[in-house]
Amino acid sequence: MLCFYFTFEAMRLILYPLAVLYGLGVRTRNLLFDIGLLKSKKFDIPVINVGNLIAGGSGKSPHVSYLAALLRENYDVAILSRGYGRLTRGFRLIQPEDTATVAGDEPLQYKKTIEGITVAVSEDRVEGIDRLLSAAYPPDVILLDDAFQHRYVTPGLNILLTEFNNLYVDDHLLPVGLLREPCSGSKRASIIIVTKCPADLSLEQQENIRKKLQLNNQQQLFFSNIRYADVLMMQDSNDVRVEELKNRKVFLLTGIANPKLLADFIQSTAKGMEQMIFRDHHKYTASDIDQLRAKFNKFAKQDELIITTRKDFMRLQDPALQHAIKDLPIAVIDIEIKILEPGATQFNQTILNYVKAHSGVS
Repeated sequence: MLCFYFTFEAMRLILYPLAVLYGLGVRTRNLLFDIGLLKSKKFDIPVINVGNLIAGGSGKSPHVSYLAALLRENYDVAILSRGYGRLTRGFRLIQPEDTATVAGDEPLQYKKTIEGITVAVSEDRVEGIDRLLSAAYPPDVILLDDAFQHRYVTPGLNILLTEFNNLYVDDHLLPVGLLREPCSGSKRASIIIVTKCPADLSLEQQENIRKKLQLNNQQQLFFSNIRYADVLMMQDSNDVRVEELKNRKVFLLTGIANPKLLADFIQSTAKGMEQMIFRDHHKYTASDIDQLRAKFNKFAKQDELIITTRKDFMRLQDPALQHAIKDLPIAVIDIEIKILEPGATQFNQTILNYVKAHSGVS
């Protein structure tokens, strides 16, 4: 173990010069935007960005879904994403019949799970917003998914996420750590949300984090935690309550950025668990399904389930895999986020007030 520690530290020392060069490049780019040599476009409708400073998941998708659900009753909402992992390029309006290959797993998830919203993908967010606004029925508000570093757009409201167990102030620049840009980039955020918090996070702990993040007077800080659905959606439509897992063993299949939180939840809930882990946005193949089947059959006795995330299920529904997975007992576990007290009402009102003040909807 000691040997591993020294090896890890030696590797960090080797990579440190690369992190310095990377940081210099990012700082120079940000400076060019700050002084106007690189142009950023601001739009006349509410544009809310949800992003982070690290490479990897901080819970962007459930927070975007939360905002869409909050706004859709009174506004026509559009979500614009890059569409990471899709094989298509350019601007595309996502349809419910699309696949993750052409839409990206997260945009397809938004389209299939949030009723009455527009979802689009575009690597060029400026072009994407322009195309949405030129449509016959343009949206009242646009949510940008993961565009904190896409500075060619100036959002009206910038929301920055950081994980409770990996605050950006505790991380390092790539490739030593996971930071896409220096911590100073956090100053562009109007709102910072500490995600994946314990549900019983105390006011004292919240205040300690506030001091650690060193916010300015214009920034608001909120805290959220993940809540897992009480019911698992079975592929065969025979849904299962999570509480029933205490008598069943579970095989967990994930291709997400950080599966540990979900794995811990399943392990604490189910009678037993094994898992098969792939990298984030992994494109499942027939070979993967064969491997899954073999491992599951070795593991399964009776009533065992394969549990996966909604995001993974979008990729598993590829037409090329439908025959291979149709007889497997696959269950989808959905998640949602909850803004912790005492800030939940204030957060919602901040979002609603911003959109009301900057949209044409009374």
